[in-house]
Amino acid sequence: MYIKINIFILISFAFSFFCISEESESNIEIINLSASNTDTITFKEFIDEIKDNRIIYIGENHDNKSHHEIQLKIIKKLYTFNPRIVIGMEMFQSQFQNEINKYINCKINEEEFLGLTEYKKRWVYDYGLYKPIIDFAKEENIPVIALSIDSEVTREISRHGISGLEAKLLNQLPTFIDFTNNDYGNFLFDIFEQHPESENKDFSRFHEVQLVWDESMAENIVRLSKNINDYQLIVLSGNGHIVFDYGIPSRAFRRNNIKFVTVTIDVEKDNGISDYIIQSPR
Repeated sequence: MYIKINIFILISFAFSFFCISEESESNIEIINLSASNTDTITFKEFIDEIKDNRIIYIGENHDNKSHHEIQLKIIKKLYTFNPRIVIGMEMFQSQFQNEINKYINCKINEEEFLGLTEYKKRWVYDYGLYKPIIDFAKEENIPVIALSIDSEVTREISRHGISGLEAKLLNQLPTFIDFTNNDYGNFLFDIFEQHPESENKDFSRFHEVQLVWDESMAENIVRLSKNINDYQLIVLSGNGHIVFDYGIPSRAFRRNNIKFVTVTIDVEKDNGISDYIIQSPR
């Protein structure tokens, strides 16, 4: 009787877990903006539509836990179709790639990983928000790639502009920076105006910082796509780097001409803002 009861409990638990998983997927509203009638689609339909893209951009609001849960859900589902994936993350800076590799390969512990990458100093958002994603990558030995340019460079641009950089920092800039997208400039100016408390009072420097950041991440993505050309790349970054393809997507595509898809989370519906909008469960 004891054994039967425990088996029943285990079966019941497994069934309830499955139901919770299915329910959580059904609570996610996904709008396909690439379709002519912008239909709402199921999570399964969404995965089926995006799974063959070489590069998938998934946005976030950095401090929103549900956004990271959705990102992980997408990553796990894509992994079932193709385990040859790489996760590119805005949250880490390129100079710490070796430390990230060591952690994913179980050569250092989590405390050492966070200390050596200076995570709390350079990203500041609660690591607990990203931990499940990193843990899954570690468990499955999925490469995690740092995409961001070192903050030493962006900090000096914020203070002195690109023209004021010392030679050693100039050498870290992306090979090309496109300033010609006026729509993106206006978009960034609106963001700049919403943060009057910022230390940077000069929009031209704010603009330069954002473009250098975008172009650097795009360049890292292109370098990655060349080095491991048979892997699917899943890029996690703020929604602002993805919307309308202004930031990273168009700048990577300009360099490599590789098909991509964009997914934003909890942004206002607007024509062309991304291929898909996910509304997280309220």
